[in-house]
Amino acid sequence: MSRTAPQPEPTAEPATEPATHLSSESLARLGRAVEEAARLLTADGAMVYLVDPDSERLVFAVDAGIRNAEAKQLIRDLTLPIGSGMFGHAVASREVIVSGDYRQDRRFPHAPTADRIAGVANMRSMAVAPLMADGEVLGALGAYSSRADDFDEAEVALLRALADHAATAIANQRLIERLARSQQELARRVDAQRTLAEMAAQLTSLRDPSAVLEQTLQAAARLLQGHGGQIGMVVRTQDGLRWGDGHSLVRGKLVPFTKDDRTPVDDGISGRAVNEGRAAWTDDYLSDGSFPHDENSDAIARQLGIRAVIAAPLVGDHGPIGAIGVYAEQPNAFDADAAELLGLLADQAAIVLSNARLYAEAGLSAERLAHRVEAQRALASISAEIASLHDPAAVLQRTAEEAMRLLGADTAIINPLENDDTLLGWPIAYAPSDGPADDIPVRLGEGISGQAMAERRVLWTGDYLNDPAFAHSPELDAYIERRGMRSVMTAPLVSSAGGLGALTVQAQRSGAFDDDDAELLRLLADQAAIAITNARLYDELGEESAALARQTDSQRRMLQINERLLSTLDPEDVLDLIADGLKSVVWYDYLGVYRVDQEEGLLHPVLARDRNAEAVLGYPIPRGRGVTWWSVEHREPVLLNDALSDPRVITIPGTPDEEEAIIIVPLISGDEVIGAMNIARRGAAEVAFTDADFELVQLFAGQAAIAVTNASLVEELRERADAQRSLAEIAAQIAALHDPTTVIQRAVADAARLLQADRAQVNLALDDGHFLDRPIAAAPTPPSPDDVRVPIGSGIAGMAAAEKRVRWTHDYLGDDAFPHDDGDRRIEAQDIHSMMSAPLLGPDRLLGTITVQSRERSAFNRDDAELLKLLADQAAIALTNARLYAEVQESERRYRHLVDNSPDIVWSVDAEGRFTFLSDALEDRTGWKPEQLIGTPFTALASEETFGDALEAWEALQQNPNRGYRVRLDLPLRNGQVAQTEVALTGTVVDGRFAGAHGSVRDISERERLEGDLRSQAAELAASQERAHLARELHDSVTQALFSMGLTLRTLELLLGTDTEAARAKLVELRELQKDALAEMRTLIFELRPSSLESDGLIQALRTHATAVQRRTGLIIVVDAEPIDRLPLPAEEALYRIGQEAIHNTVKHANASNATIRIARDGSQVRLTVTDDGGGFDPEAVPRGHLGLIGMRQRVELVGGGLRVESRAGHGTTIEASVPAPPSDE
Repeated sequence: MSRTAPQPEPTAEPATEPATHLSSESLARLGRAVEEAARLLTADGAMVYLVDPDSERLVFAVDAGIRNAEAKQLIRDLTLPIGSGMFGHAVASREVIVSGDYRQDRRFPHAPTADRIAGVANMRSMAVAPLMADGEVLGALGAYSSRADDFDEAEVALLRALADHAATAIANQRLIERLARSQQELARRVDAQRTLAEMAAQLTSLRDPSAVLEQTLQAAARLLQGHGGQIGMVVRTQDGLRWGDGHSLVRGKLVPFTKDDRTPVDDGISGRAVNEGRAAWTDDYLSDGSFPHDENSDAIARQLGIRAVIAAPLVGDHGPIGAIGVYAEQPNAFDADAAELLGLLADQAAIVLSNARLYAEAGLSAERLAHRVEAQRALASISAEIASLHDPAAVLQRTAEEAMRLLGADTAIINPLENDDTLLGWPIAYAPSDGPADDIPVRLGEGISGQAMAERRVLWTGDYLNDPAFAHSPELDAYIERRGMRSVMTAPLVSSAGGLGALTVQAQRSGAFDDDDAELLRLLADQAAIAITNARLYDELGEESAALARQTDSQRRMLQINERLLSTLDPEDVLDLIADGLKSVVWYDYLGVYRVDQEEGLLHPVLARDRNAEAVLGYPIPRGRGVTWWSVEHREPVLLNDALSDPRVITIPGTPDEEEAIIIVPLISGDEVIGAMNIARRGAAEVAFTDADFELVQLFAGQAAIAVTNASLVEELRERADAQRSLAEIAAQIAALHDPTTVIQRAVADAARLLQADRAQVNLALDDGHFLDRPIAAAPTPPSPDDVRVPIGSGIAGMAAAEKRVRWTHDYLGDDAFPHDDGDRRIEAQDIHSMMSAPLLGPDRLLGTITVQSRERSAFNRDDAELLKLLADQAAIALTNARLYAEVQESERRYRHLVDNSPDIVWSVDAEGRFTFLSDALEDRTGWKPEQLIGTPFTALASEETFGDALEAWEALQQNPNRGYRVRLDLPLRNGQVAQTEVALTGTVVDGRFAGAHGSVRDISERERLEGDLRSQAAELAASQERAHLARELHDSVTQALFSMGLTLRTLELLLGTDTEAARAKLVELRELQKDALAEMRTLIFELRPSSLESDGLIQALRTHATAVQRRTGLIIVVDAEPIDRLPLPAEEALYRIGQEAIHNTVKHANASNATIRIARDGSQVRLTVTDDGGGFDPEAVPRGHLGLIGMRQRVELVGGGLRVESRAGHGTTIEASVPAPPSDE
């Protein structure tokens, strides 16, 4: 029983302006394939992208079933490089690509725009099949679904079949169109030749140049299928060439040139043609910058909608005499063939115009004029006759005869171009026809004919044997001498495809040919070349047209049959259609269709069209017997035109042995061989199948396999389509709702409707985790006061919640498979028998359950359970999203409160560094209102003095937006003052690209003042420590020495009168004490600031101090210093004091024998290192009151440096201080 309402069939919609170069008929065929894909796969949408031969990208062609308007427009606007996205990957790999979750699938390169479309259209599953025909990939057909893993193997095979069918239809239509184009081209060429011949005859009778111009222009526009054009004469003035008389053809009307049209011959395509002396064209006039433009001409082109333009010069005896041009209102309208045709037309007109001028000037003698008129009449006659000849030999002979007659020559010869275009071969036409045929081949570059062919222009000589202007050869000179020829002239036969040969005339008199004769011979050669090319084209097109017509007819019938196959879904009808349809394409006497049974190892006959059909249908073929099983097992088609000679062939019991030709093709659907198809003709060699027959049967078998598979899948697909379509609509509607109450009510209503339940309800889990609350939503009847809470783990709903899976029962009260509770009374009162419940699961917890109830027993099955689970999952997602949406809104509210109440200024800028947001704190801190700075650059936060710092920080952030930066800036205030601030900034990255920045501004004026005070106090503390140190030293050394001197003097007073020798000894002792005290005092004075530090520098001062300490204490001190530049005096004094304090600590505390002082430059730092081999100490356990390390650290930090102390008990001590070094002179 169907639980879903029928949906409208998907209708194909082609691109409004397809860039696919397909006809409307091909697009219609594609549309039917797309409609079938969307319908049979129950997809949310299907589309086709085709390879654009111009851009080599995939462009949209047609879609069906897409209801999301935004997604539909994005899909139609999308173009993809081959290899990108699923469509590009399918085209590049030539394989069917299937993804169960498109956006998470990393097996193929993703395109950002395609991924955005997938998000908008809610694409999950997608399958794409390439459109392939005759080894060429034309594009790809794809279908998508909002459900994950939605397409199975059968549906993928169906999609592949639809793609193959569509590709075959496109290929066939292209063949038909190609034939039509070939016929049109042939007709156009014939018309052009006829028109040229007629014009040649008519133009010879015209004497008025204006009439010549008008007739030539009208013919050119018609032959080139242009919308208009112009033709004009060129006149020479003091300023150069200018346009003279002429006419324009505008919308079918001839308009004479005006004064404004007589402009210099420099601009436009006509100007290029005149200046270059050859035909020129442009595919799009206004956008082509390869030639000079004139403002007036461009304005006219815009007014008339001119796109493509072609022009050819009218060349007279002494250079250009005019030009003819044709325009079209569409681009790319002209090619080299059009240029050749227009050039011929221009040449005809130029000759007649030259004649008309000569008439007007009366400069030609009557005899010469009569000859020229005769030549023109003859040329027109030849053109008309040549255009009607299809035999190349007749064309060439007539051309040679007319050349000899018109030019008064004794001989005319046509030699073909042979031997890879390096040799003029033996003559293929000779005049007079009864003359000697002793001509010889000529290598290109030798003689007049070889050089004319090599240079592709007319050459002649009036005295062949004596003319040094060309390369001679003994063979050619002997030939000319033997024939008694003096004058020789050759014109090359050249077509758009290349050289064809040469037309040569010879005369026994000297000086027989002039410029006029050369021009006439050139025209004859051009006409002959065109006629030869046309004759060849007639032959080629005749053969090609016949073959193409046969192939097209077969393909057309195949298309009709395939369309009927794909639309026929009954298996018996499909088999009958296969039999009838194949016979209309390839005649046969017998047809059999077999189905493979792999388990039994048999080929079961399912259709037989034969006089022995009963015997055939009654004999399943065992595995391994007969050529049909061979074809199936090897997956290869077989063609046997002499079947009896093949040992693999078996005779079916009850059928006669007779000569026959057979074709056997395996029926392959997807990757599986599902059967085989045989056809046969009875007879000998006269009934043999051709290769074309073999190919057509294979094509037909492929379509037949798909049709058989389709028929068996359609019913299953239809049933699944109804349920899935309804579920997709429910999911889309639920996902759009943010109100939890609405979400839940919609879920229960749809559950009751889809599952045909008497009641559906949602119970949410209580926070205690032990119960499901009373229903908060129910349908079709609302929640009742009699509803009860459900213990988790009891009843169907409680078990579903506890086990987090769907549970159901066919008879609730009689089912002992789950615990029962007091809720049974409510179930009994409602007369409920069947019940099914699915959990609503959030990301981290149970949200509740959705339950359906029915008064019927066994109302729900496993398929219903799967549907209810999907519905529960969608409702849980929507419920979670609604809660998350509320949490996000609350989070945004709290964030806005923090921003509005923060003492810092919060800001954000776009990718160009312009403010897009400033918090209200801006006005309190600076006096500026946010709207006054919105749109200004980030550097507005900096004064002129700190502008560079702000710019440097911004540029660094652009280079590394994922890193945070801090910069100190002087912020200009509205009252003209500045505030010291610290600006924190970090980048904003969207889709991997820098999109702006955000951060905060903090007023640090008070902090700067406190830090300044702290530095001053640190300096005072260091001075106090130094004074205390000197006091201790005076107390420990100088004071003790003075005290000892006092005691010695007292003893000396007592000994002076009693013991002179002892008194003298005391005087010596007193003198030593005085020396020690003096030396100690000098050392202390040196420590205050050694005089050598300022004059001699840091290294010398440390050396002097080390020497003094070593002399006084006996400690061995090594000073190891490399030459360095002088540092600022504060830095040198800091390092000196640190070294002094370190040595002092070594002497006083380390009990060391050796110490080393090292000074070196390390990059941008100068490093002082003091090491000793003493007892060491723990830097983290220095007793309170010992301020030596603290003083060292404060000293070095005051000059911007750093201190490192490394020591362990028993392992000596290393003290390292570093300060910034001045820039090196290098």
